Amino acid sequence: MDVLCVGHACYDLAFFVPHHPAPDEKIFSKELVLAGGGPAANAAVAVCRLGGTASFLGYLGKDPFGERHARELEEEGVETSLLVHGEAPTPLAVSLVKPLGGQP
Repeated sequence: MDVLCVGHACYDLAFFVPHHPAPDEKIFSKELVLAGGGPAANAAVAVCRLGGTASFLGYLGKDPFGERHARELEEEGVETSLLVHGEAPTPLAVSLVKPLGGQP
């Protein structure tokens, strides 16, 4: 194994929205992109994509997001035998993606 990546994994939900919502405004997402994330998990995937070998040691819940993320890591070639599965939910990261990036 070239690299052992230890740390955080989460599941990313990126909602593509037309504009930044005003206070108490409800807006609708035009698109939703789901993907595994988290710095340590992303590093493990990057190592594999660059031709190295990586193992991930971190936590994912026994829920649909955790199961999906574990499957994505395995599909990328990350060794997951050190992955900890538990009853607490998989951490989620939610982002609003706007056409003008950081502009309101």
